[in-house]
Amino acid sequence: MKMWLRILTSSVIFLGVILSGNAQTTIRYCVNVNGMWNAWQTSNLSGGFYGNYSGFHIFDEPNKPWGDIHFSFQIHGYVEPSDEVKKQHRRNKEWFQYNGTVEYWVCDEYPTIKDVLSKFGWPAICPTRGTIRRVKRTANAVIRIEPYKKHPRVYNFIFDDVAFAIDLEFDRW
Repeated sequence: MKMWLRILTSSVIFLGVILSGNAQTTIRYCVNVNGMWNAWQTSNLSGGFYGNYSGFHIFDEPNKPWGDIHFSFQIHGYVEPSDEVKKQHRRNKEWFQYNGTVEYWVCDEYPTIKDVLSKFGWPAICPTRGTIRRVKRTANAVIRIEPYKKHPRVYNFIFDDVAFAIDLEFDRW
């Protein structure tokens, strides 16, 4: 009886590991085109995120460490603020602001990020989908992070006449 219980337990754990490899990542995002923010949207990626709080890639395709990168950013010279600085920003409702770069894709049909965000509501053009010619763009950005206690959660990326926001608290929504 104990042997069957071990086999059953091991099988359930193994199956859970396999299924989690194929699970989707939920992302919350919104965009600002023409000076107006849209409502927060929720979407599922078959990929996920790779990086850290100072820069990461949003990618598609499961079971690949990078997959097709939709969007990425890097904050220049990021240093984790002290607990006192974090507390001060929370108290004053003052967002952290950094300079950095973002990378995104455009194509012949949607040649600017403004066109892409207006059509799809987020940087949806992937580099390897279909036969449309795609081009990666790199832009300087102002990156704003909402005040936080432990780890950054909401990022705003302002670049090329648009803004894109991400909420990293996936499992709460």
